[in-house]
Amino acid sequence: MAINRITGMASGLDVDQLVKDLMKVERSRVDKLDQRKQLIEWKRDLYREINTKVLALRTEAMNMKLSTSYKVFSATASDTSVLSATATASAIEGTYKVTVDQLATATQRKSYDATPENALVSPDLKSSDLDPIDFSVPLDLRGKDLKLTFNGVQKTISWSATDDPTYANLGELITGLQQKIDNVFGTNQIEVAAGVGNQLVLKPKDSTFKPNIVVNTGTNDALAQLKFTNGQQYHISLDTKLQDLKFRSGVLTFESDKADFTINGVRFQIDKTKTLGELISTVNADTNADVTMSYDTTLDKFTIKRDSTGAGATLNVQNHGASDFLTRIKVTDAAALTPGQNAIIDFTDPNNVTMTNLEMSSNTFTLNGVSMTLLKEDAAQKTITVTKDVDKIYDNIKNFIDKYNETIELIAAEYSEERYRDYQPLTDEEREAMSEDQIKLWEDKAKSGLLKGDSILGSIMNDLRSSISNAVTGIDTSYNQITDLGIKTGSYYENGKLYINETKLKEAISSRLNDVTNFFSYSPTNLQSSTLSGVLDVNGKDFKLTLNGIQQTITLSGTYDMSNSTDVQTLTKEIQTKINTDFGTGQISVSIYDSKIILASNKGYTLKLNSGTVDALATLGFNDNDTYDSTKKGIVAKAYDKLVISTSRLVDKAGSSTSYFDVSTLGKELTRLDLDISKQEDRLAEIEDRYYKQFTAMETALNRMNSQSAWLSQQLGGN
Repeated sequence: MAINRITGMASGLDVDQLVKDLMKVERSRVDKLDQRKQLIEWKRDLYREINTKVLALRTEAMNMKLSTSYKVFSATASDTSVLSATATASAIEGTYKVTVDQLATATQRKSYDATPENALVSPDLKSSDLDPIDFSVPLDLRGKDLKLTFNGVQKTISWSATDDPTYANLGELITGLQQKIDNVFGTNQIEVAAGVGNQLVLKPKDSTFKPNIVVNTGTNDALAQLKFTNGQQYHISLDTKLQDLKFRSGVLTFESDKADFTINGVRFQIDKTKTLGELISTVNADTNADVTMSYDTTLDKFTIKRDSTGAGATLNVQNHGASDFLTRIKVTDAAALTPGQNAIIDFTDPNNVTMTNLEMSSNTFTLNGVSMTLLKEDAAQKTITVTKDVDKIYDNIKNFIDKYNETIELIAAEYSEERYRDYQPLTDEEREAMSEDQIKLWEDKAKSGLLKGDSILGSIMNDLRSSISNAVTGIDTSYNQITDLGIKTGSYYENGKLYINETKLKEAISSRLNDVTNFFSYSPTNLQSSTLSGVLDVNGKDFKLTLNGIQQTITLSGTYDMSNSTDVQTLTKEIQTKINTDFGTGQISVSIYDSKIILASNKGYTLKLNSGTVDALATLGFNDNDTYDSTKKGIVAKAYDKLVISTSRLVDKAGSSTSYFDVSTLGKELTRLDLDISKQEDRLAEIEDRYYKQFTAMETALNRMNSQSAWLSQQLGGN
């Protein structure tokens, strides 16, 4: 709503400045709320920054819990021209022996005809049959030339102005042209032959090698007299439209203006205005057809080859309607089909277990943890040597230690950073009076120490340091301390930072990898029974179960047939229900897998089984004192458990930048502050309005008084 204000017309006072000065005092309360909000936002951002580091360390710890971080092997093949190899985590060290008896091949169809010459798809390179060479007068080519390209090499064929004869007939021309081509390209490269009527034919001499031949215009062109056209070539061109293609057996016939055919059940309908290259690309792009179509320019043949190798794969092709594309490229004949075959190898693993005539549908496969790619057949035995990749395993451990150090350094820095309480967030008015550099220096002080002595950070540091520094129980005692692996903590002021003795750690990895693996990733197995079979009579039998020091007696009832799935489910449900009753839901899970009962602590607690009064343990396949001890974990397993809790606490405190609704402790506090600030802003607006109303009233009164005074003066002056 618009407010009419009178600002000092009668009094001469600077009312706006007076109100502004009066509002400074009133605004101090809102400024304090804004400052409080800014501090909380800074604090929230610091928590989130720390959580990002903690999450990165948690991810690294998760990776380090996996055996793949330690079971890293390298594989070296004795002859890389025959096969290549890489080792997976399931490989074992040692020497593998391989003989490549046969490579896997793919089923394919290749242009075929009983007469080899007719299996070619391109027509011969011929002079015009519509306008034959004119020998009514001797053909005079003196001073003429043309360019001829064979197998990508272009040369000039020329006739001198004085020495070369004229040609009275086609025979003389063939003999003369053959001699000139032989002089330039060598004998037995290009054959000059007679076509229908007075036609010249150029074709490759070798019946098995069919490189392209191209004729082009010369300086003093002879093409017109020889009845060739510039750019005319022996091979069909992938850039030619289907409707313009000329094959050795004729031109294409179309079904509704399309090349219409099916390969392996996939139907292709390619418009005749598309090029041959576009047709091939369309076929090759369809993964359902599982083929690659190609045109071999050295053989002048088409090949349709399955993408997958191995014996037994079919390759079916079919034209539709009047379309004859597959017929023109000569792949429809049954003799054009070459079935695929499996790879065959002889294989011996490091334990001297030998498998002979082992068939694989692909040349790339994994066997006994070694991934191999066969490259060529060789009757001689080859070896693959698998060794542990010490450097890679070392790098994996170092990456975890580096992220641990980064996390500890960040948390420790925030935990101990000096707090400058005299430096509060700047108000808008204070910021206006400062330069950018001054603002930055001030805010650096104001942000400093916001998390000094924070209980969450202190807890995270203590948890991480204890996870790393405490001995690992349940493993070899000579390798259960971090120092046993050549890793030590720095000085006290470095807050538990770790340093690696590279030589000692690599030596440990090389000589005692299992112990190194256990130190980092060892985790106790859940309580698991022996394999159960037959009928289990547990009616009235019991056992004692201890969860984190609290022991309860579990008494069962009933008889259960382990071959009956309903009985198995009922037994599982009964044990789970009894445990839930005594310990609460969600503490322990019960399952039966592969005829074995599994008891798992859902929260990482310690479990222990003891015999009951009328003991059920023997019937259930357990032993007295079977224990799951959650404390017997490697350092990364312990650290991971602590990091899961830490990230949860940080999110509860400061929320996540990806959360749409922030319901964290600080998020709720910021919401309350926003409401308080909004209320205070409304209150300030009311106070400011009141001040202006008061000054307006004063100005109105002064105006009235001035008017009265002027009237009195006028009256007195008149007398």
